[in-house]
Amino acid sequence: YTKEELQAFLAFCEQYECEQTKEFVINRIHASAWCFHSAELMDIATTYRIPSLFRTAFRSLANISLTELTKAHRVMIGLKTFASVALAKSVLDQHCRIIAAEEPHIHVHADDCQDTVACATDWHGVWWNGMGRYLLDGRNPQPYEDAVRRFKTEMQFGRMGKGCREKMFELLEEGSAFQHADHFIDDLCDYHINEL
Repeated sequence: YTKEELQAFLAFCEQYECEQTKEFVINRIHASAWCFHSAELMDIATTYRIPSLFRTAFRSLANISLTELTKAHRVMIGLKTFASVALAKSVLDQHCRIIAAEEPHIHVHADDCQDTVACATDWHGVWWNGMGRYLLDGRNPQPYEDAVRRFKTEMQFGRMGKGCREKMFELLEEGSAFQHADHFIDDLCDYHINEL
């Protein structure tokens, strides 16, 4: 089905209250979401009150530069939702800068650590030169998952002991600092979904 056909089916389902057909059409839209601009998905989600599609569209919009959205896109998104997307991007950008600048601290060094001061100093340097560069790269900023993967595989850790490195990698795997972004987006989506 084309995007236009799916939108026409959805309008038909809404007009004649065909819930099963509406579910089918929603599933088809989810399966072909790549055909739609995020703003179009948001327009469909708000017009037909589709929470799952709203969440997909909002997450996608949070990853798009606001300068890429035309006036028509902003109209499709709606003023209130656009303001939330702008707020989300601002908060997430600030959070990303904090993560890039402030490495997780080594609270307890591993048994094989030879020099705790040198270990902590090198960890700080490697964090800034690795994660800082990956997350804040002006031309190609990496998402958290990719930045962590590259950080673990591409960086040299100087005088850090293997045990300390593994402890810090475990901390990164837990991703508590990185999950803030997902929780924040989910909370904003829930707020808007409750108003659909």
